Amino acid sequence: MSNRPTPGRRWIVAAAVALAAMLVGALATAATLFAMRDDQPQPQHRYEVRVRLDVAATADQKAVVESSLSTRYPTGAVRTESRDEAYERFKELFKDQPDLLYSVRPDSLPESLLVVTAGRLFDCAGLAAVEGMPGVDGIIVRQLPAVGRPDAVLLNCP
Repeated sequence: MSNRPTPGRRWIVAAAVALAAMLVGALATAATLFAMRDDQPQPQHRYEVRVRLDVAATADQKAVVESSLSTRYPTGAVRTESRDEAYERFKELFKDQPDLLYSVRPDSLPESLLVVTAGRLFDCAGLAAVEGMPGVDGIIVRQLPAVGRPDAVLLNCP
């Protein structure tokens, strides 16, 4: 008697091998998709948006810009930095450059509106409308320092 499978049995063996291969492939695919799923915690970054106001900006223009920032970034409180506060910050930043310090006066620095927001990424496109508002001189966006990255990073916005 021969140990060779009959033609009908060969088909069953081939089907079983094919089914086993498909199951192994499906399990490997499922494991890969599970490992790459998007619900993994993503790093959050903090961003400071600084809107420099024109020296001649009116109170109404400032209020419109502040309202726009509050609407755009509802989780962050908009804060005003006066010219004197800007000068104090400038003196601290450039304390090692006395020639530069002597060339700048508090009235030469602009008042600014600041808001801090957080997220995985920062969308600069939303600031284009703010930059074009009357009373706005310019916008600076910085990704604030974090653990493992001690320096702030300027973003090229808007």
